Amino acid sequence: MIDMHNHLLWDVDDGCKDIDESIKMIEEAVNSGVTDIFMTPHYRPTKGYIKTYEELSNKFTQLKQIITNLKMPINIYLGREIDEIDDLKVCFDNQNCTTLNNSHYVLVDFGARKADIEEFIYETNRLGYKTIIAHIERYKYLKTLSIFDSFKKQGALIQVNASSIISPRNKDINRKVKYLLKNKLVDFVASDSHGNPKSYQQMRKAYTYCLKKYGTEYANKIFIDNAKLLLKEV
Repeated sequence: MIDMHNHLLWDVDDGCKDIDESIKMIEEAVNSGVTDIFMTPHYRPTKGYIKTYEELSNKFTQLKQIITNLKMPINIYLGREIDEIDDLKVCFDNQNCTTLNNSHYVLVDFGARKADIEEFIYETNRLGYKTIIAHIERYKYLKTLSIFDSFKKQGALIQVNASSIISPRNKDINRKVKYLLKNKLVDFVASDSHGNPKSYQQMRKAYTYCLKKYGTEYANKIFIDNAKLLLKEV
């Protein structure tokens, strides 16, 4: 499996607190069958998560070296999960809006407050990037299921959390996830781990569930193959 959304890079947001925790989580990922991880720390100015690209890159390089020294069978890549922001061009220009592994794909968290997702997708497209909507099932203000189809028609990609498949927080999330999977609107399933040791067990369980429920081809697409395309696109 490939995990393209998590918070395993230490001491940069509300994820792993130190490098030891990062290493432990990567070990959990390996043990659960994860082969590749995109590190996606928050860019969230309202919470003070505003580390520069250079700061993130330095930590990432350090972590990558430790993984090499420990001979851990996993590849890591740098990205970011950005909040919906007003001036997207400036954010890209100053590298705060880091894309996934320097591709044209940007992972976006639209938050709890109602966001104009369609306008954001339009602007991202205009600037030459593609939006990946993070944990789309969690946005309470998205009431009508057909809105997901609209986002896809605009060219956006959709990510859901593995935990939402295995143990959804509420009926609304469960309803949305079932619709998204049944209609094959999901592009990626990821852990969105913030250091929970069970995150990768949940990801493995979600993969097994999707294999049985939706077939090998689609399960592999959303847990492996589509994320591989993010690497080939570079």
